[in-house]
Formats: sequence, C-alpha cells, structure tokens
Amino acid sequence: MASSVENILRKIASQALKPRPKLSLVEWADNYRYLSSATSAEPGKWRTSRTPYLKEVMESISDDNVSEIYLMISSQMGKSEFILNVIGFHCHQEPSPILVVQPTEFAASSFSKERLSNMIADTPVLDKLFNSGYRDSENTIMFKKYPGGYVSLTGANSPTGLASRPIRILLLDEVDRYPLVAKNEGSPIDIVKRRTANFHDSSFICVSTPTTEDDSKIYELFLSGTQSYWNIKCIHCQDYFYPEWKHVNWLDDQPETAKIVCPICGGLHDDNDRLVASQNGKYVAKFPERLKKSFHSNALVSPWAKLKEMVEEFIACDNQPSKLAPFKNTVLGLPYKYVGESVGDLTVSQRVKDYSINNIPNAVILLTAGADVQGDRIECEVLGHTADGRTYSIDYMVVNGDTKDLATFEEWKELLFVNNEYVREDGIRLYPSSTLIDSGYNTKIVYAFCERNKRLKINASKGIAGPRAMIAYSRSPYGASFYKVGVDIFKEQIYNNLQISDENKEGYCFFPHGRDQDYFIQLCQSETRVSTVDNRGQRYFHYVKKNKNMPNEALDCRVYAMAAYEIIRPQARRDAEYIIKKQQIVIENMQKDTEIGVKDAINEEIYKERATINKLLPSVSKYAAWSNNVKRI
Repeated sequence: MASSVENILRKIASQALKPRPKLSLVEWADNYRYLSSATSAEPGKWRTSRTPYLKEVMESISDDNVSEIYLMISSQMGKSEFILNVIGFHCHQEPSPILVVQPTEFAASSFSKERLSNMIADTPVLDKLFNSGYRDSENTIMFKKYPGGYVSLTGANSPTGLASRPIRILLLDEVDRYPLVAKNEGSPIDIVKRRTANFHDSSFICVSTPTTEDDSKIYELFLSGTQSYWNIKCIHCQDYFYPEWKHVNWLDDQPETAKIVCPICGGLHDDNDRLVASQNGKYVAKFPERLKKSFHSNALVSPWAKLKEMVEEFIACDNQPSKLAPFKNTVLGLPYKYVGESVGDLTVSQRVKDYSINNIPNAVILLTAGADVQGDRIECEVLGHTADGRTYSIDYMVVNGDTKDLATFEEWKELLFVNNEYVREDGIRLYPSSTLIDSGYNTKIVYAFCERNKRLKINASKGIAGPRAMIAYSRSPYGASFYKVGVDIFKEQIYNNLQISDENKEGYCFFPHGRDQDYFIQLCQSETRVSTVDNRGQRYFHYVKKNKNMPNEALDCRVYAMAAYEIIRPQARRDAEYIIKKQQIVIENMQKDTEIGVKDAINEEIYKERATINKLLPSVSKYAAWSNNVKRI
C-alpha cells in the first residue's frame, strides 16, 4: 500500500517538474486563446484558420532567426488580436518583460481596459497566471505583473514611458499615428527600440494601417523587409495572385455584382470564392533573403469584409483625394500617394476645347464662381459643372478698381448677373448658382456686399490652411455669415484632377481656346506641397507659394469656385434644373427692383437696411462710370 502511494506521489512530482512542452505561437493560440464577447464579433476559441494571412506572421514570432517583424495591413483584419496573441503566448510560454506602445497614453489605457483585460479574463491559463497572488498595488491599468515578467503599456507621446526599463518583447501598434517627435526628445520609435538592446533574443514588432506614402513609417519599415504580399490561389486555374483593387469588377450602379477577377485566367471570385482562395493562399516575398520580415494583406481577403460594401465605399469617394486616401489606407492597406505637387502648365493648356462664354456645351448643368479680392482688383473664375463630375472653365475676368469702393464689387456683380453672356448651345442662359468671394482684403466691405446679395447666393469666404474640413459655415464677429474653406484639400483635388488624362473620366478639366498662358502658369505652377509638424508632433500637408512674388490668383479662384459647388452639391446632384430656374427667377426679380436698375443698389441707404451692415459699412461713393475696367483672360 505504501509503495503504491509512493509511486503515485512520484508520478505527480515528475509531472509537476516536467518542463512545459514548447509550443509555437500558432499552436498556443489555437490551444489556449479565447476571444472575448465584449470585443469580438465571433467570441469563443481562437482559430488561426479564420485568418490564414496571420498564420505566417505568427509563425515568424516563434522563429529564433527573426527579431524584427513589420505588418502593414488594412483595418479590421485582426491585427489587435494578433498583438494580444503575442502577449498571451509570451506570458504563458516565455515569461518576459513586454512593452506595448500605442499612439497616445489614452489609447494605451483604452487598449488595456478594453482588450488586454478581457483577454486575460476570458483565457483561463492567463487568468490563472495574472491572479497568482500579486497585490492589487502591483497591477495597474498600465502595468500588469505575472510570474517571470510583466506587461507595460505606454503612449508614443510619453518620453518617460518610452525610455524606462529594458524590454524583450516590444509591440508597436498603429505606428503611423505616432507623433514624429515625443515632446522634443526624438523619434518615439528610435527611443523605444533602444530598450531591447540588453536582450539577444528580443523581438521588435510593428503593426499599422498605413497613411501617406511620403510619411508612412510602416510603409518605410515594410520596404526595408522581405516585402511579403498575401497571394490567394485562384479556384479556377490554381495559380497564385496578389488581389488588388484593379481586379475588382462590377456592373455599373450594381455594387452587388462585384467579383474579383483572376488576372491570369480571368476566373471570377465572389465573396465565398475569394475566402476559399485565401484559405489556400500564401505569402510571396519580393526579398526572401532579408532577415527583417515584412508582411502586407488587404481587406479583399478579410472574412469580415464584403465586396459589395467595399465597392459602395469606393463609389462614395467620388474621386475626392480626401476620401480616396482613407479608402486606400483602411481597405487596401496601402499608403496613399498624393500627386498634387504641381502640374505642367503646358500639358494642361493642351486640354482646350472649342467653346466660349456664349456657346457653352450642353453637358454643363450649372455654374459656380470663385473670386479673389486684391487691393486694386477682383479676379474671378466661372466654372461649369457636368452631371458626371467634369468641369469647364467658362470665364476668367479681372475687374480693376479700388476694392474699398463698393462700385468695384457692383461692377463685378453686374458682369455675372445683369450683363450676363453665359449661354449654352441650346440657348439656355446660365447664371452662377453659388458664388464664394474671398474676404481676406477689405473684409468689412466684402461682408457688407455679401450680406446684401445673399439672394444671389453670393457668400463671403475665408481660406483656412492645414488639415481642415473642406467647407464649414460660420459667422463673423460682426454678425455676417461666411464659409471657412479648407484650401489645401481643394488644391489637392485640383492638382489630382489636372492630372487625369481621360476626358471622359470624372474630375477631368476643360479649358476654352484663347485662355491666357499666364492663367495656366498660375493655376499649375504657383504653389507646391510641403509638410509641417505641429506642436503635438503630428505632420500635416499644405501648399505654399514657390515664390512670394509669383501671382496665384487663378488657383485661389478655382479653389473658391469648387468650394462654391460643394455648398450646393447635394441638391445639384438631385435637381440641378431646379437650382437654375430658382436662380433665374431671383435675377429677373432683381432686375425689376427699380427702373434705374441694379446700379442704384450701391446707394448707401439701401446697404444700411440690415443692422449688421451698419457695423461694416464705411462711407460709400456713388456709382461712377464703369469703362474699360474689365479684362477677360
């Protein structure tokens, strides 16, 4: 009996002392990891087979010959769960000091509370590990201790959190959202990477959705590695190919017909087919010999994405860079390349068509106008818009005169709305349906003029540089309304449109014969795109003049004319004809206001009708003859 008990005790002791079998990260996740119902749409046991594009990335973590891994991937493809798998695996299998870096301290705290804590609670081996007798004071939201190691979290904006304690496993999440400089102490990535120097078997892992090609850190890291692209296996020809957006085809106005076309055999893949193709997929490395492993996959292989929804999102981008950029980043997992540096003016000047202000193509459904005010003149472009998103430059005028005098503004208004020459081929007369005028010069005069002419849809505007919304309604301290215009977004769109070569494509720009060459130089070459770092360490792009003495009014007028269209875009898409008729009625009524006509509107007493105008109006001269003040280029 004693020997039997002794044998049992020996067996128990030998099992207790027996080393835990070494598992790979994939094996550990499939055996032990559980997804939380609080954060996952598919709670329960983890299955690597659900995300085959993560398998080789996870296997690289367990490869002793690999110390640096970079994952450039679309949004919502499981990258957060991948990071949690790495944490859980090392806590359970290879206890180590682990650091997780998020873009900000707030993001790090949220990751800990919403992701890490739920994984620990829902994965039994981790729950036992982290609740093995440590005092609550030793475990906080940003620091969690376990036998043999700890998990620390910090923000890339915190130099103190980045620089303390040696680290073996370093996980950097969303590196493209990091500030370029951590409070004037250098690159947060460079600072934190030094903390792995004490470990010969350290792992440096960077994960992110990319941003812009010029400034994407994850893209830079990806290019430094093996550059492995996830290829799917065609269910028809059995060849492998990397699925790109150009491989997605659908019938016009029918996103539900979207399919991925194999570039090798032309075989079609619907949502079910593409997932089967991805299950049999593999990474193909451009530089397999490199020691740094870099991986890329996109939402076209995601089990949670739908082709129909991706196509709808793409269509909604409406060829606007401000919308195409996040689509390319989050759906395609690629950096967006801004091509709006400048455009060859000679190339653009070759886009001329045989039309004029009194022979406008019937494709033009409505007009907008954008005006730039200088001390001695008003410059203005009238822009025609088609139903399919193309534009025709209808007119460009320079109205010379003192812009402290309302007579100059009235002369400009008369050219647009009274002595109007804008007639289509079918005989329909068009008027600007929306007009924006810059209020940078002689601000109070511009506000007064616009307040009086609201019925003509003439609005004051103010250009705002930097990462701003495209257009936003506001009100001045004087009570006058105006629009803030994110000029850099519009300039980006203009430069992108000017590089479209297919005249049937949305965004293409037409110009009339005889347009002055100086106009094209101003439009295409006056400004260049530069990047700036703000006081938070974040980079943004904006445009500056190449030469401070070089005029750029043509570009500014085009910006305001396009912004004017944005104001009426939703209604214009629904019923442009209604907008045109409504504007014609307003103008007809305006012309009938008095027998003398619109010129008497400059009378000071009329301008004082509104209380807000009283604050804006200086002494006003009477109407003077308008002779030879206008130049059309």
